[in-house]
Amino acid sequence: MASMDRGIAAANTAIRSEAMLGDALRRRRREARVAVSAVDELLGILEQRHLDGEARGVAFQPAWRRLLERGGQPVPAPILTTTSTIVLHERLLDWQEQLLDQLAPGRHGAELAA
Repeated sequence: MASMDRGIAAANTAIRSEAMLGDALRRRRREARVAVSAVDELLGILEQRHLDGEARGVAFQPAWRRLLERGGQPVPAPILTTTSTIVLHERLLDWQEQLLDQLAPGRHGAELAA
């Protein structure tokens, strides 16, 4: 009977651990979705600036940082230190790719199969 109780306790612990991992994964994915949305928004801002012929050698703006930090994901240092909106655009696309990989790790294999 005692070994059965230990087995049940171990199973309950495993279930709780699995649920906590699931919660953490859902939280990370939610943060990644918000970050992807913020990156999309900033990409739109940059693209409009480029279309309007605005200066491209501009330091990273504090408002852009606040926008990107909404998702709770740490903004990569190369993005924060860029001084060209063209390079910023490129780095944002790279970061967005990484965030999308967090959301759908197998997406590259699915693209190849399609």
